[in-house]
Order: sequence, then structure tokens, then C-alpha cells
Amino acid sequence: MKSAVSIAPAAKRHKFLMRLCASNDTVRQIDLALSIIDPLPWKRGGLGRSGFDDMDLHSKERGNWMIRHATIKDASRIAEILIFTKRMNYRRVFQNDLVSFGEMQVYPLAKDYVDHPDKLKNIWVYDDGIVKGMLRIDDTQITELYVDSFFENQGIGTKLMEFAVGQMNGNCLWVLEKNTRAIHFYKKHGFSCTGERRLQEGTTEILLKMRRE
Repeated sequence: MKSAVSIAPAAKRHKFLMRLCASNDTVRQIDLALSIIDPLPWKRGGLGRSGFDDMDLHSKERGNWMIRHATIKDASRIAEILIFTKRMNYRRVFQNDLVSFGEMQVYPLAKDYVDHPDKLKNIWVYDDGIVKGMLRIDDTQITELYVDSFFENQGIGTKLMEFAVGQMNGNCLWVLEKNTRAIHFYKKHGFSCTGERRLQEGTTEILLKMRRE
């Protein structure tokens, strides 16, 4: 017999999600919403377990961890990692709390991934039972690579970078000039500054382009 959740009419799901939008318990509510929107996304016709046909072509699994294509059920964890890690790393640089704590919020970002799952197409996650890091790569540009601050210094960033370079042909990226820690990390993985510079949009902070030959 099908569960009540799996056969819930679309109208009831919509009303439920609207109630969630008014709640402050963002992470828990997002997880509940995802389970109701698509409790078993890999059973949808024509799609692999990731929700994208080509997942098995590039996913990398070793031991008890794997780097895999992001799915809609990863939306809350990806949003958490991006928002909290960016706050930790960039607040001291930009010194703009209206952005750090006003514009940057977990729930709207997670909901955006749920509403527009195509935005997950270029995102990969490090998963050892818990999603602890994420990678976004557009063509050959490494656009985002972040590890949850609670799981730093465990080699997760290195695994994501090796995947980006070795499996996805990532060979270039932009980094804040003041983010010396990231620059050192990228240099360890064969990247070097090209001399190309530009402003971070809407700020006076400089971005440096790095490339791996």
C-alpha cells in the first residue's frame, strides 16, 4: 500500500510547503519538504539516482566515501555549506553584515535549488554518509569549492580538487587576493596566478585568476 506522502495531491503538497516557508526552523523544514517533494527521486523515469543521466560516468567512489553528482535532496546541505563557510571566510574581507547575515540565508538558497534543480547540474558533493563538501565546475572553471568548517583538515578539499582536475578537466579559477589560505591551497595543486585581475562585483576587492597548465 502506498504511503500517504507518496500519494498526496499536488495541492496539499503546495499548501504544506507554503506553511514551511513561514517557519523559522529552516534546515529541518527544508529536509521535510524535500522528502515530500521527491522522497525517491532516483525512481523517476529516465533519470539516474542523481536525477541526471550521466552520474555514473563521472562519480568517484573509494572505501566509505564518494564524490557524486548533487541531487535535489542535497539542497539543504549544499546551502548550509555555502552560506556558513562564506560567512566564516569572507566576513572579515568584505565587512558587510547586511550581506553576510541579511542577503545570505540558508533557506532561500536551498529553496532555489529545489525550485530550479537544473542549477545542481554542475555541482558535485563529497559524501561519506554526510555531505561534507561541494564542488561547482562550469566547463573547465572551478567556480566553487567549499568544505564544511566542521570537517576541515581531513583531506576533503584535496579530494574534491583532485576530482575537479582529474575527472572534470578543471584548469582555471578566480580567487580573492586577500584569501591567502586558498591561494596557497591552489598552488599546492598546480595552479599559478596568470596576472589577470578584476574587481569582485559590487565591491573594491580584487580577484586573481589562477590556471593549471
